[in-house]
Amino acid sequence: MSSGWSSGITTTSVTIGGSSAGAGTFTATDNSDSALTNGTLGFTFYPSSFSVTTGSTTPSAGSPFTLTATAKDSAGTTVSRYAGTVALSVNYTSPTSGTKSLSTTSATCSAGVCSVAALSYPDAGQITITVKDTTYVS
Repeated sequence: MSSGWSSGITTTSVTIGGSSAGAGTFTATDNSDSALTNGTLGFTFYPSSFSVTTGSTTPSAGSPFTLTATAKDSAGTTVSRYAGTVALSVNYTSPTSGTKSLSTTSATCSAGVCSVAALSYPDAGQITITVKDTTYVS
């Protein structure tokens, strides 16, 4: 819905949809004046979320395990075009304090999947590992 032109500018609401991450462009053209040119806006779609799994149902303290993070769109489908770098962070659940460090703090994704082999955590207890793309979410 356009609000009309004022001083060479118009405000328009646009919904851009799609289920795939990656670069895209949006081009606008004013067809009412042939002297005006197109305007192009570049943007990047990022995954809606990441699902995180480990190769072991119960990793042992200090022992290596594999972590896999899969980029998902808002419908829960794997975003196979995603190829970013994600940050890994840890929070304690029980007990509520401890080392709070992983042997690796980032992973690079290819085709929507980030895999970290030989990840380890030094303490015993229950933790939550968070994966996020910090170029999009700080």
